[in-house]
Amino acid sequence: MDLAARAATDARKRLSLSAVLALWIALAPQLQAQTGPLGLPETGVSGSVGFTGSLYGASGISGRRPTARSEISTSLSFKLLGVESGLNVLYSTESNSLRQSMNRVGFSWSWEWGKVKAGTVSPDYSKYSLGGTTLRGGAVELTPGPFNLAFSGGKAQQAVSPSTSRGFRQASFERWLYAARVGVGQGERSHFHLIGTLGRDVESSLDEFGSARPSENLTVTPDIGISMFDGRLRVETEATLSAFTRDTRTREVSVGVPVPEVLFTPRVGSRVDYAGLSQLEVDLEAFQLDAAYERVQPGFRSLGLSRVRSDQEIIRLNPQLQLLDGKLAVGVDLKRTRNNLLGQRAVQERQRQIGGNVRARLSRRVTISGSYRRVSSRQKPTSESSLSQSLGRRFTSQVASVSPTVTLRSGSVTHSISLSGNYQSLNVRSQTLSGGAARALTGARLSSGNLTTTTSYSLSFPSGLSLSLSGNYLRSGARRLVTKSYGGTLSAGYAFLDRKLQVNLSGGWSANRTRPTGQSQTASQPRATGPVGSRERRSRQLRLNGTASYRLPFGDTIRMKGRILSNRVRRGRGRSFREGQLTVRFSHNF
Repeated sequence: MDLAARAATDARKRLSLSAVLALWIALAPQLQAQTGPLGLPETGVSGSVGFTGSLYGASGISGRRPTARSEISTSLSFKLLGVESGLNVLYSTESNSLRQSMNRVGFSWSWEWGKVKAGTVSPDYSKYSLGGTTLRGGAVELTPGPFNLAFSGGKAQQAVSPSTSRGFRQASFERWLYAARVGVGQGERSHFHLIGTLGRDVESSLDEFGSARPSENLTVTPDIGISMFDGRLRVETEATLSAFTRDTRTREVSVGVPVPEVLFTPRVGSRVDYAGLSQLEVDLEAFQLDAAYERVQPGFRSLGLSRVRSDQEIIRLNPQLQLLDGKLAVGVDLKRTRNNLLGQRAVQERQRQIGGNVRARLSRRVTISGSYRRVSSRQKPTSESSLSQSLGRRFTSQVASVSPTVTLRSGSVTHSISLSGNYQSLNVRSQTLSGGAARALTGARLSSGNLTTTTSYSLSFPSGLSLSLSGNYLRSGARRLVTKSYGGTLSAGYAFLDRKLQVNLSGGWSANRTRPTGQSQTASQPRATGPVGSRERRSRQLRLNGTASYRLPFGDTIRMKGRILSNRVRRGRGRSFREGQLTVRFSHNF
């Protein structure tokens, strides 16, 4: 199907959907008015209908979003004879034939032990089999007694033909995905579930492939959970076995294991990998613990996931302690990560993270919180060759922050003062070669330090008036380069007309300066000559934001939001630009 035909099809779909939405908007109040008890159990119709329109403009840079955009959404909930159902629709003009659609249409119907969804659904069965991928189809979940049965299926991806248009990423085949879960018990309680997914690309959905390849995937996941002591102790383990074929056009092969052709066809290039997760949760009155072990084999793929990072092993430990009737809370975060699980990489990366946080309520007026985190990562060569040894790296990052807050009340007026300080350091050591042999990690070094401080003061009155003032300062020092940034923001809000109209305005100013160290800078130097980083660079930003919302009768609301950003380069390389956006939303609740 060429782009012109696809565009015409999209236009017909948009026209039909707009007509359906207009009919819902017109009939919703009448449906509500005609709903009544009639001597039956609870019966009713409720929901909302909304329209959003926005305009965007920019000068000096390419637009970062469409010039004009509109969106229509509706959410309806029905209740009849104890059975609940609903309809959710989202339509946006941003959707086109060069990317996946943003539009959403969903219908739901639920009762005491079952739920049915149709249209746009996002089932979540397990972390590595089917985890929130959007499907255009349907889902059913039945929980009669202790049993748990769930089925879902639909189109996970529409066909997108190759294109030379700017911003085009990659062609994709039409993809269908089916999943089932059977077992006993619920997810938060003791349970045993067996989960299976089947995903397949439709090769005939594209006439030209480009670099795209039609894929096929079959996963099987046992999920076991044990809950004891009224849920205070939970242990859960899941493991996903995935058979994946990157290109279904390759030759079929025999693996000696009978596999129904309707489920999966082994081919040249097919591979089987696994991913798993074990988790322990302890929840006591003053102590909580979250511990987990996670492993994803190299090359693991699952079409039921939008993205997954393979070849990694993670061990995590996170205890939390609350003392003095909740006035003091202390937490520790420990984590270790490594890759190269099969020893096939030239460089193995190991990362260790240790951190802690404290929050103390010293009095009714004063609260202080602080945190510290240290992350060390080492890229260790796995070969003794000089070239491999030169790839060695070690990264160390440390972040410390403290934030006191003071809240004062004078009659009906509330004052709030807060101060936060954050310091971050980064140290990188690279391995170097000397006389054909690699030195230890004491070669080229790169270090930097960032200091950020923020002060804010807010004042609120019972009349609905609120004021706030904040300022920030940042200093970043790296090798031969120092960056400073500072600015302030003033905000005000007020509620008019018996709080039916709420208006908020804020304006901000900030300045940035980057200069090389060890070089004198004068105002007579050219503004945009020389390589990047060789001369001082200065820029200034002005921001203006405003929001207003008005509550109309019968549950209607109008909201407006506008913003203006001006960036001016005063010296050095860079681009001055301005951009603005205005968004209006009308919503009706019934």
